[in-house]
Amino acid sequence: MKPKMTITGVADVQAMLRNVASRVSDSSRKVMDRAANRVVENAKAMAPVDQGYLEESIVRDTDYEVENRRRKMIFISVGGMTAPDGTNVSDYALDVHENYDETNMGPNSRLKQAGQTLKIGRHFLTRALEMEQQRLPDEIATTVRANTRG
Repeated sequence: MKPKMTITGVADVQAMLRNVASRVSDSSRKVMDRAANRVVENAKAMAPVDQGYLEESIVRDTDYEVENRRRKMIFISVGGMTAPDGTNVSDYALDVHENYDETNMGPNSRLKQAGQTLKIGRHFLTRALEMEQQRLPDEIATTVRANTRG
């Protein structure tokens, strides 16, 4: 005779799994928001400063995928504005990001550097993102574990 197995409470288990998935999803979005904010903060801290337009132009924006409103997309951009003197900050940002000479800092960048440990200079956005990429996997794993405990 073959043993029989009956599973009861499937609806309860399904509801519990949907609840966990929702909590993990919401928590993961919050982790991503905090990570994006740190990237912006660190990129601004590492950006050279003359008049401050480069720092001001580093922003984040949020959108949701059209097909799935729950899939959050976070964009971090630099530029997208024109300085009062007519300088296209996007062009300036690209040039500074790729070609800035840390050995020839202007007075405002030197003053800014003296007050912080993060290094001001080229690749400020790339370096800010790399800093976060090292931290993010552990933070997401911790969040998932915290939201899946019974």
